[in-house]
Amino acid sequence: LHNAARIAARLGGQVTAVAPVVRVAAPRNRLADMLLNFKELVRTEEARSAENARSLADAFEAAAQPLGVAVERRIEPVELFFEADRLAEDARTFDLAMVPYGKTTANDRSVAEAMLFHSGRPVLLVPDANPLRDEGRLETVAVAWGGGREAARALADATPLLAAAGRVRILVITGEKASVKAGT
Repeated sequence: LHNAARIAARLGGQVTAVAPVVRVAAPRNRLADMLLNFKELVRTEEARSAENARSLADAFEAAAQPLGVAVERRIEPVELFFEADRLAEDARTFDLAMVPYGKTTANDRSVAEAMLFHSGRPVLLVPDANPLRDEGRLETVAVAWGGGREAARALADATPLLAAAGRVRILVITGEKASVKAGT
């Protein structure tokens, strides 16, 4: 969160911190309710998710405020197992999506993958552990190129970000999509 706040300060503008609150569509099952108190279990987990979302939004605001970054916070209900898809859909309405990525978030790659492949917007994977050097300066930016319309649009939208980077690397995986050819 601190790294994302530093990058936001360097880029300027306003940041919208989106934190999902997981909702569980609990099936009606009298036996589960009797044996496990399932309804109460669902309520407890939803309350825990809401508290986690508020804590994340608070932590980002606390990191961003001293840097002069204006933060709007959105805490949104999301159905269980659809968090990544919903965040990717939301990202379509923003200029840039920053996603924490690293050891502490490696167990949930689905958010980063959904953002990269389904938002159609520039996505910046921000290291979640080590502090960035030089107050959020982007030393190296890697562009994942897929050859499609979404990649072209995201690349065009990311031009100011790429221009501010020290180095830009283009990553292409050949053999996955017909639109991507070696040497092009």
